[in-house]
Amino acid sequence: MYYSTAICKSCRGSVMNCYSLNVRSFTLVAVVLSVIIIVQTLGPPAFAQNKTLRIGVRADAAPFSARWERDEDIESDRKRSAAGIDPADPNAANPTEGERDGIGENGSQYYGYSVELCLDFARTEGYDVEFEPVDPSNRFDKLAGTSENRIDILCGATTATLNVMKYFDVSLYTFLTATSYLVAPGIEKKIGSGPGSITIGFREKTTADPTDKVGRDDLRQRFATLLKTPTGKFRFKKKASHDDAVSALISGDPNKHIDLYVADRPILVSALNREIARTLRALENLENKLAKQEKADEGAKNQPSTDPQTAGVDAKSGSDIRDDAEREGQKQPMSKEEVEKAIAEKEQRLRLLKEGVVVSTDVLHIQPYALVLPKCSEHLFRLNHFLAERFRSAEFVEKWKARFGYDFDVAMEKIIEFQTSIPVGASIDVERCTWPASQAASKAQPKSVATSPADTASQ
Repeated sequence: MYYSTAICKSCRGSVMNCYSLNVRSFTLVAVVLSVIIIVQTLGPPAFAQNKTLRIGVRADAAPFSARWERDEDIESDRKRSAAGIDPADPNAANPTEGERDGIGENGSQYYGYSVELCLDFARTEGYDVEFEPVDPSNRFDKLAGTSENRIDILCGATTATLNVMKYFDVSLYTFLTATSYLVAPGIEKKIGSGPGSITIGFREKTTADPTDKVGRDDLRQRFATLLKTPTGKFRFKKKASHDDAVSALISGDPNKHIDLYVADRPILVSALNREIARTLRALENLENKLAKQEKADEGAKNQPSTDPQTAGVDAKSGSDIRDDAEREGQKQPMSKEEVEKAIAEKEQRLRLLKEGVVVSTDVLHIQPYALVLPKCSEHLFRLNHFLAERFRSAEFVEKWKARFGYDFDVAMEKIIEFQTSIPVGASIDVERCTWPASQAASKAQPKSVATSPADTASQ
């Protein structure tokens, strides 16, 4: 079996297998304790006068940070579910009505677990909020101030790697997940010593990106073990987005198709559900279009013209209307046959997405997420205080357990338990930074940090 569907009962439904939970997760807890005690006991720095918090947000990292695509999509989802949950999966971690209120200067709406944490922090501290869109290629430059539109805090799906900790301030861990993969329909034919290669898709400049040869060899070996397939059969292909990758899994175009897509599991689930929801909406629109065409054609048959100038001539049929539109230079509507063909294609696409694509429960890496700030940030101490208070809230924890379900891992509960037990400690009268905060950006991160393979740190 090339993917695991069984949930380990002794791990209480952990997204990680027992080995990963027992060894890796508790190693992470030890790292958390040592890092956070150092950070927390340094004491709060003085706050600057600027009362606007510039939040860096991702448009494509749902369910942690994402942007609604179109207002009509929101309205469509509202009609499908009074709770505002994605119709593709009632248990998916999707935004509720109250989480859709993050409106940036460009009018876009952002939502997600990390976005909500940052918005709540800003409200608690009395800050105005400005959203600044970021992507994997520029987020660290904007955080370090080496590019335009510097941000005060990165609220996405950022893994707290050692390199990120080296160049930036990192909050308490906000989430613990695992890198896994989506499996394309029909991959069984390629597994083992069968013909053909297996293409692994990945998002560039993320923790799933095996940029160098060592990284690719390691990933080949990991999949060779999991799928019982020779390492030489694996190929790699960059994908522009998570959504593009999901489409590529079911694409019949060999230039686009991939067999596996690697990313963090909640992001994989969200991307798959989002594509299912889009396909459902498109199918619904086509079915409505077909119903209108059939109604118009039926009306044309039953209502002969009464105009004296056109006596004896039937009312215009759908084809006559299309001919008129073409003559007038308008966009030609789809014929009934074209609509029926499109419906069949969407139905096939929906079947492949819902029944063919599989979210594996195999674990490739453990990923601890955090909110990330510039080095020597004035916000770090208060942000960690805020997060500790949030994590102590049973209402907050239960809400996100309900929303993430399987992906709110038992190890995350343990990390929350440890992090909220750490004392603030006595104030320590030392300078936390060895250079002025105004110079921190230029010294905090060399130019190579955004492009270094070791520093790719989120999905």
